[in-house]
Amino acid sequence: MDKIFSFICCGSVDDGKSTLIGRLLLDSGNVKIDQLQEAEKISKRNGSNRTELSLLSDGLLSEREQQITIDVAHRYFDYNNIRFHILDCPGHKQYTRNMVIAAAMTNTALLVVDCMGGIQEQTLKHIDICSLLRVQNLCICITKCDLLQGDLQDNPILKNLCKKIETLMKKYNFNYTIIPISSVSGYNIDKVFNQIYTYAQEVLETQNKKCILHIQAARLSKDTRFYYARETTHTSPEKGENYTLYPANIGVGISNVTGHGVFNIDSDIDVERGDCITNTPVLVHNILKQKTIWFNEPSEDMLLKHGTRIVKIKKYTDDLIETDDVIIFNDIDDIKENGFAVIIDNKTKRTIGCCVFIDNKRSNQQTTTHKNEDESKKQKLKSILASQGFSQADINKMIASIK
Repeated sequence: MDKIFSFICCGSVDDGKSTLIGRLLLDSGNVKIDQLQEAEKISKRNGSNRTELSLLSDGLLSEREQQITIDVAHRYFDYNNIRFHILDCPGHKQYTRNMVIAAAMTNTALLVVDCMGGIQEQTLKHIDICSLLRVQNLCICITKCDLLQGDLQDNPILKNLCKKIETLMKKYNFNYTIIPISSVSGYNIDKVFNQIYTYAQEVLETQNKKCILHIQAARLSKDTRFYYARETTHTSPEKGENYTLYPANIGVGISNVTGHGVFNIDSDIDVERGDCITNTPVLVHNILKQKTIWFNEPSEDMLLKHGTRIVKIKKYTDDLIETDDVIIFNDIDDIKENGFAVIIDNKTKRTIGCCVFIDNKRSNQQTTTHKNEDESKKQKLKSILASQGFSQADINKMIASIK
């Protein structure tokens, strides 16, 4: 299928995320017979008299044994000619970093809330993360409604919880809906399908042709240089299109596309890992206005990873990061996929934070122009030196000596 739509499933631990996804996979016909049989065997072994649907989405062996979600589990199902990509996020506090990375990849979330447990600390944390990472659509599923007695339309527990959620949502800017469900019985699951499908149609119809390619590697084969890139905005380059190479700020053309994120350009200029080729305006700077979600305490020696570029953090404050080299980015409100980065402890190599870029466009406009002009001159000099037979090592040394 050409159309792929991603969304996350998040919420507090044991509120029914994995069970809901198992139900979506089962009802959409995307569970194989052997998978279902395996889930039935494990369910009986666990002492359950029904098939535990969460086993259909908990992929890691350690997850199945502990009956929790640790990793972000990726699952797919097809519905009404759209392929849906589900990211099942862990609810435990120690795995919040996994949820943050998943939320950065999409603009729609299924948020589960246990009808009996209500809004928990991690529920609020996940809502805050979705807001910061500009998740626009929120389908709030009140789970385990099969545990409630009587008519759900007049159930006081359900009414009270819905009222609390509506009050909470006034603090945010989500496009949201509330659906009481039971993943076990299948109650209202059709409404969940329809709501996610509606969100998918809206998003897919408004997708544009902005293409941002963060270069991962270059390979030479039979005198032809192939570039491998991360398609940040999930849009592939097209042959004959004109792009700009950053940070050099040099125009290039796409001469051929040979695969997903694999292409050639019509120029012999030097393109390296960490560079960016794009058909839309970007920001190029090393002083960044941002907000950070910390998973661990900040360290004295930190790196910033954005796209395929890793730079050293020279200075950090609550709202500013200064790095030793530029990155190629956008504010998160302009292009979400290019508007965030992860922070790494340089000693342990662990991801300790995630930052989003906010309100950089105006403040960086003038300094970015000067920086791009300098990089453009350096790139032209590299091409001249290469044409005269200098080795890449010698070229890098000469360029590095230029102030």
